[in-house]
Amino acid sequence: MQIISTQAHKGTNRGADRARYEHVAVDRPHAPELAKPRGSDRKHQKPALLRTALGTLLLGGSLISSAKAITVALEQTFEGQNPFELFGSSGAVYRDEAIVGVPFAAPNGPLSGAANLYDALGTLLTSFEGAAENDFFGASVAITNNFVLVGASTADGDAVDAGAAYLYRTDGRLEQTFSGSASFDAFGSAVALSANFALIGAPTADATGEDSGAAYLYTTDGALLQTFAGAAAGDFFGDAVAVSDTLVLVGAPFADPNGEDSGAAYLYDTNGTLVQTFEGTVAGSRFGTSVSVSGDRVLIGAPGEASYTGSDIGAAYLYGIDGTLQETFTLDEPGDTFGISVSLFGNYALIGSAYASPNGANSGIAYLYGTNGTRLHVFEDGTAGALYGAHVSLSRGFALITAPEASPNGERSGAAYLYSLTPPPENVPFMPAALVLALAGLLGAIGFRRNGS
Repeated sequence: MQIISTQAHKGTNRGADRARYEHVAVDRPHAPELAKPRGSDRKHQKPALLRTALGTLLLGGSLISSAKAITVALEQTFEGQNPFELFGSSGAVYRDEAIVGVPFAAPNGPLSGAANLYDALGTLLTSFEGAAENDFFGASVAITNNFVLVGASTADGDAVDAGAAYLYRTDGRLEQTFSGSASFDAFGSAVALSANFALIGAPTADATGEDSGAAYLYTTDGALLQTFAGAAAGDFFGDAVAVSDTLVLVGAPFADPNGEDSGAAYLYDTNGTLVQTFEGTVAGSRFGTSVSVSGDRVLIGAPGEASYTGSDIGAAYLYGIDGTLQETFTLDEPGDTFGISVSLFGNYALIGSAYASPNGANSGIAYLYGTNGTRLHVFEDGTAGALYGAHVSLSRGFALITAPEASPNGERSGAAYLYSLTPPPENVPFMPAALVLALAGLLGAIGFRRNGS
């Protein structure tokens, strides 16, 4: 498989050295090995009734069953229009609007990039464009009510190739520009958005060592609230990010807490307090490659996880914010990279497996689960080589799945698929982290068991 401009040199040829390492959000779908460039290599390569109800909220997440029958319908297929655009290198959905990133597009020069906003009727609502050659605008995207956030991981922010992210209204008006501060930090390679906050990852920032990574929490008014830093050199903290109006979740897939590249993810409140640390338990699992937060639960992907049958089988883990493991989702197909993308909304979890081969090599597949572990639907609309499931996103009533190497209009032009879900996912009422932890202690004191016994 051809890989475009991976592991580019840190500071040599600005025109050619754009996609600087394989595993950034935009390039992760195109590199099965997800090898981590360490040290100088990168620089040269770029939860009685009380008990039941509280237990359901803490461990089931919703008083509504997550195993209801569901009807899924393909509403729209969005397609890249030119070869090698890799339309769908990023994607996100909010209710009936979807935004799709196209960082390899060339509206204002090679790799200037673009992002397109659509509705469920297939109408192109707004097209956002990178301003300059090699900005890689559209490397990451996020959407919430009336706003979109677009990352441009190699735009010139406050330094050459520092990266940037742009907050727009859905009608196209630019509201805020967030700029990376140091060259080659990949600021904007991962973004997340809530009603009040924008979270931006910079996985190759040298915050506590080379490529330790960082993530920055802003208000949607543009004020920097918190800076989160990776624990050690080479962690790539900030490679995946998720945010709600109370919680921040940051993935560090190449951290080494339990073996090389076992990975980790860190949960904070928006005041900057560390709430939980989640760790991969197996070397090479790259736990934290993908992250999602909804209500009082988080979902974390580990696409490199192996078993006796082979490597890169992958897994995804659902936790309560008290640190309790609620469900483990996994398959048993080597090389499928299950968990390369995840999305959690209410009582549903959507998990991508881009290198699975149901319809030809690397055609890709995605799975919809209830948060009780019940598999509800299998999506497999990809064709050979499409990497369907590279990015997944859930919202109320809709799911978006991208296939950046599909070829509907020329080689690797890319595609994205919007599905309706009936009944729609139910959002989970939020309880503050301190309350959840206190309730967890109470449940333990009264002899809570997950099965209610």
